[in-house]
Amino acid sequence: MRHLKSTLHGLRALLVGAMTAVVISDVVFRDVHQQGILEASAAEAALRQGDLAPFAALMASWSWSQDPALVEAAARLVADATAEPPPGLLEPLPASDLGEQAEHAHRRRAWATARQDGVVSSPGPWVLQELAAWGRTLSRWRNLPSATPNPEEDRAAERAWASLLTADPFGALDDLQRRLLPPVMAQFNALMRRRRVPETEASRVRAELEEGFIFTLLDDAWGVEPRLDLALRVLESAGPGWLPLADMLTPAEAREAACCLAERRRWGPTLRAVWPLARTRADRASRLGERLSVDPGWLAPLTDLHLCARLLERWRVKDPLATHPDHGARILQQNLSRVRARLRAVLSRSPERLLEPLMTVEALDERTRSAAARFAWAWARRELPHHFTLGSAKGTRRCEPVEELPPLPVEADGPLRTWVLLAVLRGKDEHLERWVRTGGTGDGDSGWGRVLQQLPDALRDADGATHAMRRALAVELPEIYTELEPLLFDLADQPVDRSLRSRVETLLRPGWDDAIPVPSGGFRKMPARARAHLIRRGVMEEEP
Repeated sequence: MRHLKSTLHGLRALLVGAMTAVVISDVVFRDVHQQGILEASAAEAALRQGDLAPFAALMASWSWSQDPALVEAAARLVADATAEPPPGLLEPLPASDLGEQAEHAHRRRAWATARQDGVVSSPGPWVLQELAAWGRTLSRWRNLPSATPNPEEDRAAERAWASLLTADPFGALDDLQRRLLPPVMAQFNALMRRRRVPETEASRVRAELEEGFIFTLLDDAWGVEPRLDLALRVLESAGPGWLPLADMLTPAEAREAACCLAERRRWGPTLRAVWPLARTRADRASRLGERLSVDPGWLAPLTDLHLCARLLERWRVKDPLATHPDHGARILQQNLSRVRARLRAVLSRSPERLLEPLMTVEALDERTRSAAARFAWAWARRELPHHFTLGSAKGTRRCEPVEELPPLPVEADGPLRTWVLLAVLRGKDEHLERWVRTGGTGDGDSGWGRVLQQLPDALRDADGATHAMRRALAVELPEIYTELEPLLFDLADQPVDRSLRSRVETLLRPGWDDAIPVPSGGFRKMPARARAHLIRRGVMEEEP
């Protein structure tokens, strides 16, 4: 399937090359993973008896495994997630760029064999084994090669940053242009080539970037000032540790970061697992703030726990593709990025504190260029749906307190995901995005009106309004789109023939929530609409 080629191709070196420097036979892989199943089974049995030690040992690659309170929280999350097997658990993984000796494919094969042979009878061992494997994957991500110093360029980068973060931000204008514009331009060019943007439009974008990019570094109209965003992206990649910005938080900033996180609906299950007696978001935010104010580094193992919670939540979705490793990688990457973004948003309020740590960063030039590339890729992706007008938000959005409204309950996840899918299948995803931003679409489109009519009561406020739902989608819509990608790729691949309706219904049925009626028509347009959505978001290449 084409959707495997993006993330999995990028993970080849991490999941295969980092595993071993020699060829390992299928027999060895099978034995290793079968032994892993036995260890996971023993850990599950111990968990049922209240013994957390084997569970913590199995999860040693996760940083929370060293914190007894977080181990207890993880055990609560696992207990809630192992009631029934994930739907895709027993299905073999499709062939992919990783080849037949991919770790995930062999683990899935070993699990299916163990189920058939009666070695295990519950999904618990698979959940534990898979969580442990993702912990090892994260460890490999965090041990990537460090940047290479270049003394002459690093000293020049120090002077450029000293100018950019002081009262004379353009004192080193030529150096900043030379240092930052090439990686920014490269990211825009890469995305425009991938999207097959006409050369006339691409030339216009390049000309506007060359003329005005350096001045956008001071544009704070849409969020964090880009120059501060860049500085913090440099620091977040420089260590020590994998979440170094957390260690920079003052007690007051730690409490602010705690509110930013606790107010996000997807963080609710994580924080409830840690503090099961805390009944309200405000209570959980207060407890998190108190803990981070005395130990800001604790955010790193807590974030690891949150990654586990997001994986577990995703595996419960009634979609065979939910357990695919490509999907797991995207979930981890997205949620890590969100935590880092919230830290950047909080720390950007104290720009005077950024220059001194920047001056101590090793390989500052290379890290600056890398940060500029990451910044530009995020900016270019936001520009993609707007045809590169260069008017979209350029940096990290600010961390603003949300209205004190009851959040959508966790039980609303299924209807919410299905309703977003319905909007995409009806070709109204851009209407959905405008509606989330503004509460309306401005065009009286009847098709969008029919999508709104399908909105179930489970997604409405007590008075019938949609404030909580729109607030949730303002944060979660990109992640929901990512969750839908495997299904949308499959839909986009369907030939339009007499059996199309039957195939589409078969694809939709497993994950479709009963709160929303299944479509009864419009099937012939669904492959094209799925394809258009994926192309618009830059995750599928347009056919030449």
